[in-house]
Amino acid sequence: MNPFSNQDGIKSYLEGLGIPFLTNMPLNNPGMQKQMQDIMNQSMSGFGGMGNPAAQAQEPPSNQPDYQVFETNNGVIVRLPVIIDDDTRPRLYMDSHHLYVKEFPDQNEELTIQLPAPINPKEANVSYKNGILEAQLMKRTSPSVTEINFD
Repeated sequence: MNPFSNQDGIKSYLEGLGIPFLTNMPLNNPGMQKQMQDIMNQSMSGFGGMGNPAAQAQEPPSNQPDYQVFETNNGVIVRLPVIIDDDTRPRLYMDSHHLYVKEFPDQNEELTIQLPAPINPKEANVSYKNGILEAQLMKRTSPSVTEINFD
């Protein structure tokens, strides 16, 4: 028999769960509030905050220069604050999954930035304006399917 077919069945089911308003538990119980906060933090941690996780900025580790990585529908944007003068110009290299910055001012080693999506290294634009080096990288399109004839 279905326990939800009558009001007594629903009440006994909810009492068995320990719902606060049926078992005289206070609603402002600090333990319950902490448990609910922990559940919310765990369930929302994979989402990167509100909105689309792909549009969220990816932050660098604390020991590296401050940079931001954004994924858009068509590409990936990397913004890197840097002061460029005639003596020190960073050199940028990339493969389909990483952007490498060599000769970065005040850094002894190469900066490697993990990209959130595969990109086409031949379709990249880099600009420098107001102390921000911005690389706009186009995502790699999926290869077209071609039929191969055989005998």
